[in-house]
Amino acid sequence: MALPALKIVVPHASIEFSKDNIRKALRSAALDVIREARALTQNPNGGGRAYSTPAGMSKGIHYASAAGEPPAMLTGTLNKSFGMRSKGSGTTIILEDNAYYAKFLELGAHGGAGTNQKGGKGTSNTYRLNPLTRKKERVAPTPTPGQKERDLEPRPFLSRALVDQTPEIIKKVQDAAVADMKFETDK
Repeated sequence: MALPALKIVVPHASIEFSKDNIRKALRSAALDVIREARALTQNPNGGGRAYSTPAGMSKGIHYASAAGEPPAMLTGTLNKSFGMRSKGSGTTIILEDNAYYAKFLELGAHGGAGTNQKGGKGTSNTYRLNPLTRKKERVAPTPTPGQKERDLEPRPFLSRALVDQTPEIIKKVQDAAVADMKFETDK
């Protein structure tokens, strides 16, 4: 079912254009933002701390993202959880990320119960190689100056993708608005 055209009437003239074209342009632009966000979150090696990979994964070291970088991929859950939905007549598109931790990564977070103990500080899973014994040793995380131990600085990915795609979004919507535009004047 085609959406009705939007008609703007001013004294002695009227402009009519297709909401269908705008809806299609917005959906296309949303898919571009999702593709960009996926590209930003596909790098497995960030510039942050090194961690031993969690149990159940192949042994190795994972390099997390540093503050301000998009999240480094470990399992791919974040990357697979992007989606979109339309609202109302389809001229509002909502981008979603359904991984529960996505908002924490995007906006940052502080506090939390710890890593291994309920209500406690838990233990660190960050390691360094002891040069004398040549064995891995567990080390406590070192907060940056002014940072609390349990702070997570933002690692923007969806907002960055949206900002990166803004010029293309504007062009798509402008092109869609004028594609079938009709301008009439009173005689």
